[in-house]
Amino acid sequence: MQKSLSLIYLENMRLPTEKAHGIQIMKMCEAFAHSGIKTTLAVPAFNKNASDAFEYYDVAPVFSIDNGYRTPSFRHLNKLSFILRTFIFFLSFLRRGDYKNADVIFVRDANLAFLSALCGIHFVWEVHQDFYSRRADYAIKKSMATFFISNGLKEKFISYGIKDKNKLYVFPDAVGLDRFVVVKDKNEPRKLAGLPVDVPIVLYSGHLYEWKGAHILAEAASKVQSNVLFVFVGGTDEDVVIFREKYGQNPRIKILGRKPYAEMPKYKQSANILVIPNSARFEISKSYTSPLKLFSSMASNIPIIASDLPSLREIVDDKMVFFVPPDDPERLAQMIDYVIQHPEEAKEKSIAASNEIKKYTWDARARGMREIIEAHLP
Repeated sequence: MQKSLSLIYLENMRLPTEKAHGIQIMKMCEAFAHSGIKTTLAVPAFNKNASDAFEYYDVAPVFSIDNGYRTPSFRHLNKLSFILRTFIFFLSFLRRGDYKNADVIFVRDANLAFLSALCGIHFVWEVHQDFYSRRADYAIKKSMATFFISNGLKEKFISYGIKDKNKLYVFPDAVGLDRFVVVKDKNEPRKLAGLPVDVPIVLYSGHLYEWKGAHILAEAASKVQSNVLFVFVGGTDEDVVIFREKYGQNPRIKILGRKPYAEMPKYKQSANILVIPNSARFEISKSYTSPLKLFSSMASNIPIIASDLPSLREIVDDKMVFFVPPDDPERLAQMIDYVIQHPEEAKEKSIAASNEIKKYTWDARARGMREIIEAHLP
């Protein structure tokens, strides 16, 4: 019989948020609950509509959201004010003493990990970026276990001299397969998404940060010989305005901006090609990331073109995607033409990717983490 377990996911965040970490956090809380863990997501009190996150992210309300921790939101949030907000949020959490009734606290913020370590709280830390410091070293030593989203990130931390290697684990990101129903006729999802039905679509979904490489795809648009439409979905409102000013005049480019997470499958299903053009000029992109859109793209059963980077090759190989040199619009354009002209090869790769993705579900990820947490419980 499985042991009962309770977990508090502690996160200083806006909820809902347009940032990708909101998706990951909500999906993991849902998956922890599915694994039999009594799960609570603890967020600051300024999240007055936190319960709306269940519908926003298309997540079942199988866990609770506690927004009873008094924390200032700060009108102008910068690095210093965020750290201060994190400290006040943690003090509010500490004052209420909820951690005493939980088996483990789950954090993904380095400051919350350090504060939890200082206070002797039983916690695990999920690391998403290379922000190693003495505080991070101390947090890892005091954690029950530390999870990394990529092997590249784990190896980077080991290179700093981390000695407790038996507490370090790799768990790439994942996807919910139930959200992706493969369709044979693309006209239906295109009509639902307001997209034309008479032209092949090359689609990018996600944020427009420079390291994500969306601008590389936009620059490739004018170099592609085939008759295709380039569709960009996602980005903050500010980034969309800048991106539209720079690339929106190209008639081959359609910039849709941010869309609700629950609607993303229909946009992916409308595409003929999905592109993950991450840049190699940023280490987070080259070596450390585990992009959610890679996993959702694999689940979509749509041909994928991806930058040839170590971070992506941790998950996929040449049998599953078409690799291109990063930061090269010319080579990317050539590959788009190639994929359009070789539909059978494209179909074979998309099938291989959709078979591989079955290993990377949120529920499987949560079950794996649960086993490790139970093994490290005092």
